[in-house]
This record gives sequence, C-alpha cells and structure tokens, in this order.
Amino acid sequence: GSGADSGFLVDEDGDRVQDQNGNDIPDQINGEELSAINNRGDITENSGGLGFQLTFLNALMGYENQLVTGVSYDKGRTDYDSSVEVSSLTETRGTTKTGVFSGDDFVDVKADNRTYSFFFTDTISITDALALTLSGRYNNTEIKMKDKIDRASTINANHEFHRFNPAAGLTFIVNESVSTYVNYSESSRAPTPSELGCSDPNDPCKLPNAFLADPPLDQVVAKSWEGGLRGTIMDDISWNAGLFTATNHDDIMFISTGGATGNTGFFDNIGETRRQGAELGISGQHNKLSWAVNYSYIEAEFRSALTMSSPNNPTADANGDIHVKSGDSMPGIPKHNLKLGTDYDFTTKFSMGVDAIVNSEQYYRGDESNDLGQISGYTVVNLHTDYQVTPNIKFFAKVDNLFDKDYSNFGLLGEPDEIFPTFNDPRFEGVGAPRAGWVGVKVSM
Repeated sequence: GSGADSGFLVDEDGDRVQDQNGNDIPDQINGEELSAINNRGDITENSGGLGFQLTFLNALMGYENQLVTGVSYDKGRTDYDSSVEVSSLTETRGTTKTGVFSGDDFVDVKADNRTYSFFFTDTISITDALALTLSGRYNNTEIKMKDKIDRASTINANHEFHRFNPAAGLTFIVNESVSTYVNYSESSRAPTPSELGCSDPNDPCKLPNAFLADPPLDQVVAKSWEGGLRGTIMDDISWNAGLFTATNHDDIMFISTGGATGNTGFFDNIGETRRQGAELGISGQHNKLSWAVNYSYIEAEFRSALTMSSPNNPTADANGDIHVKSGDSMPGIPKHNLKLGTDYDFTTKFSMGVDAIVNSEQYYRGDESNDLGQISGYTVVNLHTDYQVTPNIKFFAKVDNLFDKDYSNFGLLGEPDEIFPTFNDPRFEGVGAPRAGWVGVKVSM
C-alpha cells in the first residue's frame, strides 16, 4: 500500500515496490488507487510409473496362504510459475488488469520427484473363520527442486525420505451374518514440493504457494489402530460399526503469518496430532427402495503443545503468537458428520432420490488454541433424478442445496482493515454454494 512515501506503493518495511522493469510503482494508475493484487499462477504436472507383482498361493506349514509381493517406480515433474499483478478493486468486488507486476514476486520453479517401493502382503487362514494378514512397504522418495530465476536461491536443494511401514490385521467370521476385524498399520508421506518450498518462518509465502525457501521438513508418519464389526440382516440390509485412532508424528501444517485473508505463511512440522473416533453405517434395499445412513464421530486434536504465529487472533500475545495446548481441537474438522440418502425406482428407467449432509461446528483456522467461537454447523439437502432413455443414453437432473440454506463450511482469521478500514472482526468464512440446478445427458460408448 501507500504510506509515508506518498505517491508510490510501499511494502511492509516502507520500501518502494518496483515493477518488472525496475521502476517504482505509483499508488494510482489512470486515477484508480492500487488497492488490490492479482495472484497469478500456472502449474504443469507430468507423471508416470510402472509396477510389477507376483502372487503365490502355496500352503504355509499346512495352512492356506496367499502371498503378494512386488515393486513399483513412480516419477514426476512439476513446473510452477507465479506473479503478483497490482490492481484496483471494482464496484462488483472484482479487480482490474494493469499489466504492472511486482518485480520481487516472480517465481519459476521446477520440482522433480521419484519414488521406488518394495511391498508384500501375506494372508494365512489359521482356521476357516480366522485369518491373519501381515504386510509391509518400503518407500524411498527423492525430491529435487530448482529455481529457474535465481541459481543461488535456497530453493535449490535435493531432499530424500525413506521408511519401512509395517501392518498387521486379524479377521474373524463369527457366523454367516457377522464378522469382526482389528488392524494396526503405519504409513508415511514425504513433504510435497509446495511444503518444502514454503517452510521458512522468516520468509513466508502466499497460497497458492510462491516458492521462497526450503529449510528441511521431516516426513509425516501415521500410526493407526482400527477395529469393528460388519454384518448383514436378512440379506438385504448391511451394517458396520468401527472404532479408530490415528496419530500423526511430525505432522505438517500451514502456519498463517497475517494478511487480509490469512493466506500468507509457511509450512512447519508441528509435532503430534491425533484423529480418533467411531463410524456407524447401515444400508439396505427393499423392492424399489434403496437407502443408506452413515455417521462418523471424530476427535481431531493436537497432542503436542506448541507456540504458533497467529497475528490476527485477538488473543495473541505481543509477538502475535498463540499457545496451543495438548488436547485442543484442530480447526476445520467437525466432530459430527451424518450422511443420509434414499432412491426410489418408479420404473425400470426412471428413478428419483434425495440425500442430506449434516455437519457440526468447527473452529477457525488461526484459532488453533480454541479461544474464539466456532463456525455454526449446517444441514444441506440435495435432490436428483435419472431417466435411462437407452442403454447408452441417460438424462439427469439435480438440485443442490434444495432449500437454499445459508451456511459456511470453512473459516479463518484475517486482517479486514487492510482493505476495509472500519472493519475489525478478524473472522472470515467460506460461504457454501447457494441453491443450484443442472439438467444434462450422459452418453456411454
């Protein structure tokens, strides 16, 4: 914005902003105040891979046994470039195109990644009702990043991640209608190029990512337990009930450092997080009517105390930090989720159905310490119908948000007075889509 250096755009440090030609950018173009920016980006991705596996059905110590083992290789490239165009706000809340870009905000990065894996899974039938499965997978991932603009950039680096992930499980058939299971598994993922290229708290970037610097991040390791029951009732009703817990070690999170929309920040390892809960489901079909009900309860919590930047949080300390305790809820994840649906076949060609989604409250991103209120829960109902004209042609119609419900499905903390000086509420919400309808035709060849 403009500041003490009247007549020119200046950055947060009060220095003049220069354009792509090295010229100072005025604070107005054609009489319009430059009060907005256009974040422009282009991503090109290419990937490929191959795999080979063998299956062995030989008995093991007299027990029925199935062993699958194999290898895989995957390779990909991502080319990312972005720029920041200065612009003006329009009366319709849009922005103008000026052709003037911030000279320090051009990004052109190439990321090459390759992963090779070795895996096996072995299932042995201990009895006709009890089966044991053991499996494992070794992954080795290498990510090479190159800044095409600045050869001396800290982005230029090679990263390598490797780990063996084991798993084990038991299934037991109680009777013809009920079975039970329990599983333990470990999994891991390497940080993405976007996360690696935006991990310096002293050099935050914007989302979509402007790659700036890459202090090393650790890979995320998840350790999970799950168990439950599955069954049928009178052949036309299926049900399931399960419990689960998954702990992520060295979880990666985007830490906001400010800005009007809270999209400026960096990725960081934040210690342990845990997601645990229960899932219940039942579905069935009777004559022309089919239906399903699925419910999930999830507690998504931080399991490590941490101090993180959230300068737009009213409860932040003098340094703009909030203090997250072990047990605080993670933002953006409702505890309760319910999905309902039913369809009725009026004829062999014509059917109609309705479904509903119910979500409970959730915290704002930027309020990881759970000091502010939550975004309200919501219920959305959708309607759909199909008419099969021929085996290859189907007409369809659907209405989403049938009752035109006003709701928000996401929220974060921002800095509203950067754009609207009289606004002081830092809570921004992502508004759900209003009622909308579609009519179309599907053709299969």
